[in-house]
Amino acid sequence: MGRNRKKNYILAIMIFLILGVIISFYMLLIMVARNSDDSSYKPQGVKGVTTGRVLFISSYSESFESVPLQLAGINEVMNKNNITLDAAYMDSRNFTSKENEALFTRQLKYKLANTDPYDVILIGDDTALGYFEKHQNDMFKNIPCVFFGINDLDHAERAAKNPLMTGAAEYNHTVETVDLASKLFPESKNVYYAVDNSVTGIGDQEQMNLVREKYPDYDYHIINISNLTEDEFKKSLSDIPRNSIFYFFRHLRIKMEKHILFLKVLKL
Repeated sequence: MGRNRKKNYILAIMIFLILGVIISFYMLLIMVARNSDDSSYKPQGVKGVTTGRVLFISSYSESFESVPLQLAGINEVMNKNNITLDAAYMDSRNFTSKENEALFTRQLKYKLANTDPYDVILIGDDTALGYFEKHQNDMFKNIPCVFFGINDLDHAERAAKNPLMTGAAEYNHTVETVDLASKLFPESKNVYYAVDNSVTGIGDQEQMNLVREKYPDYDYHIINISNLTEDEFKKSLSDIPRNSIFYFFRHLRIKMEKHILFLKVLKL
């Protein structure tokens, strides 16, 4: 694959990924706005008024690429409806240990015990969704939850069956991206894709199975970046044969638990 054609393909992948993020946030705004416009809705903590209290639990931190966009979308709705928004960040990309989760839980329990109750919990991304489900009965009992940015489509579907939960999955448009690649490069029958061992990465791999179902005659090769150093990852990219399709799932963690930025990978 020539350098210019490869750059064009990478650009196409970026466009599809960005569209996926925008669509997920748009769906979230619609759902929250509908709840806010429902005159029958009365927040548990504030009776007889239209304001309420919302807690946003993010899987990541404010320095993570997608979180500022999430906050911008959330605040646009909350500010219009005089809703108080608090946020708690799990920072699971930078700290993956059980100790980090235990410290987060201890701090959040303290805050929940010493503040007014929340009317709704917003959940951002896969790790936080699993955390909410784990502690729904002991920390968030009877509090409705709206989730978004969930890469594991099956998990999102299961969660939505909970009567107190609803939300939107983050569909990566993997099938549509490979559709485009197959038209641009019809001779390409090898598909390489980079994933990691995180909860989000597992969801990404499951979305790639949709491509396998549509294109069963292609040869698929997984590059598990969690097992590689940055230099080893660069080497694995250089070893990809010409006329191959390479699909990169953003927000990956390389070996030694180091988060590698999406834009940095595009420069490798």
